[in-house]
Amino acid sequence: MGLENKVALIRHHLQLSQSQLATLMNVSVKTVQGWEGGRYAPNGGNEKLLQLLSANKEMKPMLEKYKNDSTFAPLERDPEQLTIMGVQMPSKEVYDELVFAITNQMYEGYEPTAEDVRHFRDHFGELTPASEIIKW
Repeated sequence: MGLENKVALIRHHLQLSQSQLATLMNVSVKTVQGWEGGRYAPNGGNEKLLQLLSANKEMKPMLEKYKNDSTFAPLERDPEQLTIMGVQMPSKEVYDELVFAITNQMYEGYEPTAEDVRHFRDHFGELTPASEIIKW
């Protein structure tokens, strides 16, 4: 079974519309449609969250409890246009890697700016010395 079918299966199992799943996971409806259409796959935290939703029905009420919690802002991104916070990425590889890296840091309280995203894009694949990161 393809991943797109698994996402739809999980959604149907939880009796959710695409819009409801998008709200629950804090992604756009276009993202859910892309997952189900096989245009791209959930990555990072979204993949894990879908696994948890499929394994445990108690995850749905837990997520619903926090769906309007604004203490954590989602990362604005468009996988079809390959943009993060309005910043165009040169390739899907760079887009996927930076979404993963930035969202993982957001769980630790990091709040990225568009300037940060441009910096990460422009220096993708480079090893930045810790002293430079602290200075920046």
